[in-house]
Amino acid sequence: LAIKYRYDYRSGDIPTLPVALGLSRTLYQMGLYTFAYVGVALATPFFFPSSWFYILLTIPFSAKVLWEAYRFIKSEAENRWLAFFLWTNFSVLVFLYVPVIDKWNFLFLDRT
Repeated sequence: LAIKYRYDYRSGDIPTLPVALGLSRTLYQMGLYTFAYVGVALATPFFFPSSWFYILLTIPFSAKVLWEAYRFIKSEAENRWLAFFLWTNFSVLVFLYVPVIDKWNFLFLDRT
C-alpha cells in the first residue's frame, strides 16, 4: 500500500519506505522479506510437530505468494499490487490457522 499511495505519502510528508528510499530499494526489501516470510513458513515443521496437512496447504500458498511477489516486482510496482497484497494477507491467515487445525486434527481423523 505504501508503494501504491507513495505520492500521497510524499505530499503528506510521511516518511514511508518508498518515499524515504525510493522504489527500487523498496522492491528489493519486499523481495527479501517475502523470501524470509515464506522460508519461515516452510521451516515450521522442523520446529513444530506437524502432519501432511500442514505441508499440503503451506507449499501451494508459499508458491503463490512468491509468484505474486515476482510478478509485482517484475512490473516495477505498476501492476499486480492488489493480488500480491491480498495473497500475502490471506497466506498469513493460512500460516496461522493451519498449525492450529493440524494440532487438533485428531478431532477430524479417526486414528484407530
